[in-house]
Amino acid sequence: MNKPVSDAAEYLLSKGWKPNKGSWHKGSYIMQLVVEKERVVNAQLSKM
Repeated sequence: MNKPVSDAAEYLLSKGWKPNKGSWHKGSYIMQLVVEKERVVNAQLSKM
């Protein structure tokens, strides 16, 4: 948390997450990032 969006995106891609319409998907999981002033301040993980 509290990282620039670009760093968070690079990290998620390296861990196998795929971006799709503002959310990140991996297997049956969806992660939504909460961004304020170009920094990730929180994330919500849910299972499909």
